[in-house]
Amino acid sequence: MSTNTYQWATAEHLNCLMVDREHAPEELNTASPEDVDVWAQRVDSPWALFLGNDNGLIIEGDLDEIVDRVDAIQRYVHRMRDEQQR
Repeated sequence: MSTNTYQWATAEHLNCLMVDREHAPEELNTASPEDVDVWAQRVDSPWALFLGNDNGLIIEGDLDEIVDRVDAIQRYVHRMRDEQQR
């Protein structure tokens, strides 16, 4: 977290979209999976989860990896909320 390039979204207006690699170019405006350009912004993993507004975060991996990460984030946020309610 050493840079200042953050994407902001309120919880109320946060969008999320889960897509497979094949549909990522049309749904997320990424390069085609077949694009051979090493600098191309493409989804290489089987799945991608987008979080944000017009711009945002793309988390890619297999389904289990993404689910595990989302579960870990949920546990972390719940723990923070529970600590604040004490």
